[in-house]
Amino acid sequence: LGNDAKTVRGWQRFSITAQERLTEVRVNLAPGLSILTLQEAGWEWVQNENKYGNMVWPGAKAVSKALVGMELPGRRVLELGAGSGLCSIAAASLGASVLATDLNEEPLQLLQMAASRQNLKIDVEQFDILGPRPLPRCDIVIAADCIYNKQLGEGMARRVVEAKCNGAEVLIGSSVKRPGYELFLSELGGMGYGKDTFASCTRTRDFSSPLIFLDVFRGNFEQEIVRL
Repeated sequence: LGNDAKTVRGWQRFSITAQERLTEVRVNLAPGLSILTLQEAGWEWVQNENKYGNMVWPGAKAVSKALVGMELPGRRVLELGAGSGLCSIAAASLGASVLATDLNEEPLQLLQMAASRQNLKIDVEQFDILGPRPLPRCDIVIAADCIYNKQLGEGMARRVVEAKCNGAEVLIGSSVKRPGYELFLSELGGMGYGKDTFASCTRTRDFSSPLIFLDVFRGNFEQEIVRL
């Protein structure tokens, strides 16, 4: 997946200082399909300020690439933990009706700015994966690199099963070394979605960081390697 970045200015919701940290990331998902998202530059700043949702992560690129092979026109896609929204932008570019959700408002602002630059309509809403609210209605649930702690691993497993019970397809990308990864799979297994329900793994070696794709509805378990 190719990308380039340049400084972006002019978004009023961020302070002048914050605007200096915004970078434009362009990702080539397929021949003739290039999309744009925004992120805050500087890993040390993001880490110190706990703004992980304002970054583009490997899982988002992998899930976005997987969306290219799905039939999306006219379908409702819900992204959980959207962050800066690369997956939602990819889905909207492919013709889906998209609702992007995140616990925090700021990354959703980044998402909407990037969407407007590409004439894409994406609805946004603050939503807590660990909260009591039911999932909004949708045909497909997507998430990328959201199971970065054990609490979210457990919570995301519950949301996967909830989506499955609602008849939705599920596509999740996560680095295998994330702290919540093992608990995520364990919780899924305890709710009837063990590894034996998935097809065999496939692996590519074009990039560098291992990710897991889970498509529970279609019974597909796919492993791929991507790079930020």
